[in-house]
Amino acid sequence: MDISTTAVLRVPARDRDAWIFFLNYASNREFWPHIPIPGVGYSYQPSDQLSAIVTTGLVSLTYSPVPPLTLSATYITVRTVDLRLTYQVARPVRLWVGFDWTNERYLLAGRTDPDDRLFYYEKRVRAGAIVGLARQLFVDVTVGYTFDRFYFEGEDYGERNQNRIDVGAGPFAAVRLGGRF
Repeated sequence: MDISTTAVLRVPARDRDAWIFFLNYASNREFWPHIPIPGVGYSYQPSDQLSAIVTTGLVSLTYSPVPPLTLSATYITVRTVDLRLTYQVARPVRLWVGFDWTNERYLLAGRTDPDDRLFYYEKRVRAGAIVGLARQLFVDVTVGYTFDRFYFEGEDYGERNQNRIDVGAGPFAAVRLGGRF
């Protein structure tokens, strides 16, 4: 079983800014699993064009220099990055390009060491289109190229060169149907 929960307290500061206090617990976090981690940060939004959230463990920036363009960047400790440039073509259609570095962790059944996990890391360059189908329903069509992919079994990232399986780079495509509430 993989359990993850975060309690957040947002305390308004001046105008649209706020202090953020949180406590995160994750049984399968990339680092320090099973240890509750407290955090503090600040949400800064000086205008409709710029917003930033900086906390212990997360940095997120959204900037819209001109109305149809939006740049978003997110970094989550330790190895999670998401960069995206979005262009709003028309009200229901947005085109985007981006880069992300993601990872996943799995607890294998029957493992002899309870601290061992199966890790997966990959980097991707992507482009896509998001089309609004209804007020809260959308479809996201994505194409891209994935690289620097590998699996390994161990306790943490420091063991990434033991029991490692490298996966070749290559193109991919995806279609996702989603909703917002």
